[in-house]
Amino acid sequence: MHDILIKRGDQLPAIQSVLSDSTGVVDLTNATVDFIWKLRNVTGHVPKTGSATVVDETNGIVKYSWAANDVSGAGMFNAEWQVTFSDNRTMTFPNNGYFLFEIMQDLT
Repeated sequence: MHDILIKRGDQLPAIQSVLSDSTGVVDLTNATVDFIWKLRNVTGHVPKTGSATVVDETNGIVKYSWAANDVSGAGMFNAEWQVTFSDNRTMTFPNNGYFLFEIMQDLT
């Protein structure tokens, strides 16, 4: 089962998440966030990384808007958010695995 499903070439919907850990929602004030994804179960596949937007700092909401080359190939992907806080320490979400998304082949 996948968390997100889009068709190859589609740039909508953007991926949006609330980042939280065992203590609750993470405050993203002055943090930067990257969205990282790679083909699932493919050895040697190099992960892709894109800069995410912090939508709401205090409520931990982040969003990644697809670029055209992000969605040019179909497949199942593992993904995560990597946060760099203002003190340059990092934390990855989810921290208990990955979330899964699928880019389905389109008809054209």
